[in-house]
Amino acid sequence: MRPGSVIVDLASESGGNVETTVPGKLTYHHNVAHIGYTDLPSRLPGQASTLFSNNVANYLLSMTPPGKLC
Repeated sequence: MRPGSVIVDLASESGGNVETTVPGKLTYHHNVAHIGYTDLPSRLPGQASTLFSNNVANYLLSMTPPGKLC
């Protein structure tokens, strides 16, 4: 990867998807940042809530015919 790149390993709590991830830590390997935070949603509560609610709304809308929500 290019120097200065950033990897966010969302699976770090269960071991991670990247070999160089250290759960709960921000580390650098060959000038690439590896974010292995295990509590990422709690670090960004506003963004996490918005993302979750948008995903739920889109999921529910995908199961109904257009214009027939209720």
